[in-house]
Amino acid sequence: MATWPLASRRPAFPVGGEDPAPWRHQGDFPGLYALFTSGVALWSLYGLLVNDCPVLAANLITLIPAAVVLQRKIVERR
Repeated sequence: MATWPLASRRPAFPVGGEDPAPWRHQGDFPGLYALFTSGVALWSLYGLLVNDCPVLAANLITLIPAAVVLQRKIVERR
């Protein structure tokens, strides 16, 4: 009978000291976010060109906050 979860000496949640996932705190990827925002903008353009209101509306709802966040990331890096 295995008692692995009970016999483990490693705490489930680290208390101070080392971070088990240091890549989470090294910053974000503005290039990747710019790519995402560009893709949403292209889908918005597609929705406009084919006159598809649901596609256009959904992508504009996503594009507006994405563009604001991207603009703030660019300004922050200066």
